[in-house]
Amino acid sequence: MILFTELETSDKHAFKHFVRQQKLSLPNQNERAFIVKNQQKIIGLARIQGFGSQAWLRGLYIEPEARSKGYGTGLVKFIITQLTSGYCVGFIEPKRHLFYQKLGFIPWQAEQLEPDLNQKYQHYLKSKPSLMAWAHKSPTN
Repeated sequence: MILFTELETSDKHAFKHFVRQQKLSLPNQNERAFIVKNQQKIIGLARIQGFGSQAWLRGLYIEPEARSKGYGTGLVKFIITQLTSGYCVGFIEPKRHLFYQKLGFIPWQAEQLEPDLNQKYQHYLKSKPSLMAWAHKSPTN
């Protein structure tokens, strides 16, 4: 059984193990973590961080043997349903544009980002100049 959910206290030990095993970083205190589980085993995660009316989607990761099975799509869709207003924004590499476009994300200009999020975006562009900002409107807007 596949389950998409926000990280709960009961999953924290397994989550920390998954993060270490996959050599990922733990979420910051101001981030919300979401997971996808298959038969109670965590197979993917994503994090969001709020910036005014925008939620920055970062760190979407699905373990390699679980990719191309719809888990990343399902997790992003679940996260979007959890937003109460505004936009879900990601800094997307060109090879991932089609994935996000199929989910309803549209390209955004840096000027459309909340000022603090735009600062993050500009910082990321220094090391990855091909990144583009993409956004998805919250279903409650």
